[in-house]
Amino acid sequence: MSAMEKLKEEIHSVLLVTLYFSVWLGGVLIVIKKLILAEYDIEFKRLTVPLLGSLVLEKSFEGRDEHGGFIPSMIAEFQTVEGFDVWANVICISGALLVYNIFSVLEKIFGEGSLLRALLSPLPDES
Repeated sequence: MSAMEKLKEEIHSVLLVTLYFSVWLGGVLIVIKKLILAEYDIEFKRLTVPLLGSLVLEKSFEGRDEHGGFIPSMIAEFQTVEGFDVWANVICISGALLVYNIFSVLEKIFGEGSLLRALLSPLPDES
């Protein structure tokens, strides 16, 4: 395989992974945030907030000097009013990583493309 073919294959892989996580973080996280805000009758208008909010540990890094380290800062962040927002981010990102890892392992076990073909093909008749 030439260097150009390897580069094309790598770009293809990166684009697929980027698309996958964009759907999870851009779509699923937005839905979760809308549901959380709907519980309090707050209208959701900004789509960039969930994408920026997907950086779950950002505030923990910012507050590590104030709280004496990363772990105490993360614990303090979960105890704030925005704790539910952080939990929504953690659940969504964990789900995205879990599904991605499961499919990656299954692809390695069954071969490249076989899992996608199996999911897209119709079920056989059980006569």
